[in-house]
Amino acid sequence: MLQETFSFTGSNGVELPGTLWLPEGNPLALLQLTHGMTEHTGRYADFAQELTNHGIAVAGFDLRGHGQNPGNPDVASFGEKGWDATIEDMKCFYDLLDARFPEIPHFLQGFS
Repeated sequence: MLQETFSFTGSNGVELPGTLWLPEGNPLALLQLTHGMTEHTGRYADFAQELTNHGIAVAGFDLRGHGQNPGNPDVASFGEKGWDATIEDMKCFYDLLDARFPEIPHFLQGFS
């Protein structure tokens, strides 16, 4: 499994850290995962390992106020109008991944 870390621009110009786990060879599909409340994307590295063993790329990012993002981590705050911004962040991330992998199916899995 190969792992890439990067940042991308979410809604309102906020920079968010993303992670992409890639299988050896060309991926058959892409799973975009969105972690649950008070979690972070790094929790899913073992899950990503299992999927990449089967040819599936996995990508995720730390939501606002979670993991390596700004915000109050004690309450995993999305901030003012944070829910709408988070949905837009997920769309921005989708668009970034779709541009990189236009030829394979793209699935979304969310937690919490």
